[in-house]
Amino acid sequence: MLNKSVPKILSLGFALSSLSLLALNTKSAQAATLTFDFMTGAFGNIGSTTSIPDNTDTESVTVNGFKDLPSSNSGNIHRRNQANNPGFGIVGSPQGNRLGTNNSNQEALAFDFGEEVTLDSVDFTAIQNAGSLFDLFIDGNLALDDELVDDTVSIGLMGTMFTFITSNNNSTFRIASLIAEFDDNGGPMPSTPEPYSGITLITLGGLFAFSRFRLKNNYLSSSK
Repeated sequence: MLNKSVPKILSLGFALSSLSLLALNTKSAQAATLTFDFMTGAFGNIGSTTSIPDNTDTESVTVNGFKDLPSSNSGNIHRRNQANNPGFGIVGSPQGNRLGTNNSNQEALAFDFGEEVTLDSVDFTAIQNAGSLFDLFIDGNLALDDELVDDTVSIGLMGTMFTFITSNNNSTFRIASLIAEFDDNGGPMPSTPEPYSGITLITLGGLFAFSRFRLKNNYLSSSK
């Protein structure tokens, strides 16, 4: 009688273990979707780097401004919080405190989450020129090229640092907010592929020099 009960006990134990592993895997796949708002707070020049919490004060993102890529010269971030065209830009010319480009300056905003997240979407404002375009670098790699700037643009890509630049001299914008997904348990989200390699902020400018950004390549050639 005892011998017959052993397989039943083992089967029950295996079933309970399987259920526990299933519950653990389900928990590890859970993600928190958080919004980062760059429209509220002190306006004007707020320095070349700042940390912004999400709408629940659970996570934060470090924002770095650049005025002259690929040399990685810091650019002062400018926040406008009025109802008309709010959000983050870069102080000064080109484009008057919005993100812009000319033959001497390539402005950019880099959003460093400090961990791997999925960037769901980005909201743009201050789109003065119809047909403005942006490029998106993820951890130093060109991920989106010549994408049309709109009020809200879906991204759906994974990485740690997301850098937005304008694609040409006719493009201009501010960034008003981002929505990102964080893994609740602090690890990479298993359901999303991991196509991008890591990069430090120090090497950011060097990697940009190898991008397909046409204006930037022209600038590098003319500066030799």
